[in-house]
Amino acid sequence: MNCQQYKEFIETSIENIRKAHNESYLSIFAGAGISTESKLPKWGDLIHELQKRLYGDTKENEDYLVFAEKFYNQFGESFYYQTLKSLIPDNAKPNDLHLGIVKLNIKNLITTNWDNLFEQAINEEGRFFNIIKSDKDIGSSTGFTKFIKMHGSLDENNIVFKEQDYLEYSKHFPLIENYIKGVFSTDTVILLGYSLSDQNVKQIISWVNSHSKSVKPIYFIKTAKEFDRIEFEFYKNKNIHILYTQELFEKKGHYEELISFLKEIKAKPKDISENYSGIMSSNKQIRRMIFNFDYNAMKERIDEISLKSSSVLNELEKAFLLYHLGQGIQAFETLKINSKQAFRERNYDVWYISLYNMHNIPLFYGYSDENNKKLEKYYEERISIDLNESFYELPFQEREQIKYFRDI
Repeated sequence: MNCQQYKEFIETSIENIRKAHNESYLSIFAGAGISTESKLPKWGDLIHELQKRLYGDTKENEDYLVFAEKFYNQFGESFYYQTLKSLIPDNAKPNDLHLGIVKLNIKNLITTNWDNLFEQAINEEGRFFNIIKSDKDIGSSTGFTKFIKMHGSLDENNIVFKEQDYLEYSKHFPLIENYIKGVFSTDTVILLGYSLSDQNVKQIISWVNSHSKSVKPIYFIKTAKEFDRIEFEFYKNKNIHILYTQELFEKKGHYEELISFLKEIKAKPKDISENYSGIMSSNKQIRRMIFNFDYNAMKERIDEISLKSSSVLNELEKAFLLYHLGQGIQAFETLKINSKQAFRERNYDVWYISLYNMHNIPLFYGYSDENNKKLEKYYEERISIDLNESFYELPFQEREQIKYFRDI
């Protein structure tokens, strides 16, 4: 395959991925490279810190899996987990890759990471996922997108890290293993945030090769590298199709290329640049005043809600009052926070009403020049809200509870 043929291949592959995304049969495997921007240690850094505790210094070229087992055998399970948890920052936050991935229309999100950054991102974005950290969680999952921590979780003390963990994976995670093997047959799969030499990728390739006749093509996203024909052909024979994102995004670097890739596969890209300038220029004509309210009383009520720990219903009232006081941006910000809190509380009535108002609130109301950048950002967020899609992400029972809002 020459360079021109590869460019045609990568364009076709993106279209295949978009189709899978739009029709809900896209599954993503996310590796440690997704968490790099959140300042979590890489495997090599983690091993070096453990080596210092065992040897007093670092050793090069030591097999990571074998060393992890040496450390475990030397200090025992309690100190092993205590040490690993101490090396994962408590204040780590999800980055734009975590947030971007959970907002995609995916069937499964599968990670080999042990941290909780994807869980944080799911809560922050108000998304619906079944979170699966061990085999016992598989049986209780519902119709939501599955988030599977296939190598366990630090908070469950069941991670896959040592050589023995990999060798006995089928023994400890049989249901998760069988489910994931089935994903390769039914879904379009993308591997993000991995290197081709990663032990986790080798495990996945082994599974793929054992079911090669029924497996769909698997896309491996490789950043910051030019097309390598020999490497491409080698992995293609293993049913792994490498997409060199540098060919698409002109040497942006690892993080930026992944961000651009996530945007590329979104189902409905929207260009608002022309509409935005027109809407902003017509602000004076569409701005309106409300005369029949006691504005002082409204402001006092806002202060009252703000000064105490209020419910999601009170915050909804606050957004309503802010809007009628001409503070559209503050109303939008209040609704945004409230929708996420209502989702966490499983108060789907308030969640949907908050989303509905975010989608419909006229942000130019109360517009001023100094808010221009913030206003443009929120306008983009507003038009990206798909109320119909959000409604159908809910399980049937919850949809029945709030469908009267949708029909109003």
